[in-house]
Amino acid sequence: MTHLIRGLKDRPTENLSSMGRAAYNNSIAPFHNFFLRNAIRLIFYTVPTREHFLDKTFGKIDATAFNEILVRVLTPLEPFVEYLWKYYKERNLTGLE
Repeated sequence: MTHLIRGLKDRPTENLSSMGRAAYNNSIAPFHNFFLRNAIRLIFYTVPTREHFLDKTFGKIDATAFNEILVRVLTPLEPFVEYLWKYYKERNLTGLE
């Protein structure tokens, strides 16, 4: 989730589908088996456009206000994600397939 939120903030012109695909590939894809990875790959073809997603999620909002929202979301989320990865690694849960 943090990869996608960071992408929304840092790459304002990239489409949501490729951003989501990159976030998935850089985070949990290595822990999924072949069938699940390919099923999720198909899902990315159904993702709405970035503009449609943002309009339905946040309404009409300017870029500065949108970036402020993303920072407010990322700030508490990142330590939580770090804690989860630490928890998974300590219990050897990152190698499951």
